Formats: sequence, structure tokens, C-alpha cells
Amino acid sequence: EKLYLLREPKLNVTMFASRGSDDDNRALLDRINATGKVFLTPTIYGGRFGFRAAFSNWRTCTDDLVVIKQDIEAAL
Repeated sequence: EKLYLLREPKLNVTMFASRGSDDDNRALLDRINATGKVFLTPTIYGGRFGFRAAFSNWRTCTDDLVVIKQDIEAAL
């Protein structure tokens, strides 16, 4: 598995990272955000650099989650 949770999701926020180094994760975040379809924010949790995904729009649906997953996987 290339990605893992930094902690269990709370409310609408999920924090995760790749198994690579912090520098690898920073580069991955840049690639993901460069798609223009997905925007994740950086976080540091437990001393580890990772990504935050916050789902707060009431119109977010399953199709949106599929696009997000595909764009993240394409950036790996």
C-alpha cells in the first residue's frame, strides 16, 4: 500500500501520507495539487509530513471521490 492514514479521520478531515520521505511527500503534494482537480493542504502529524483532505461541501458525492482517488493515484 502506497498511502497510509496518519490518524483516523475526525469529522470531515482525513490526514494521510505516502510511505516515502517527507521530501517525497512534499513533491507528491505538489503533483497532486498541480492537477487543478484536487487541492490538498500540507500537515505535520506525529513529526511526519503529510496531506489533509477536508470534505466540507454538501454537494460532494461518490463521483467526486472517484476523481480524487484517481488523481492521487496518477500522481504516485
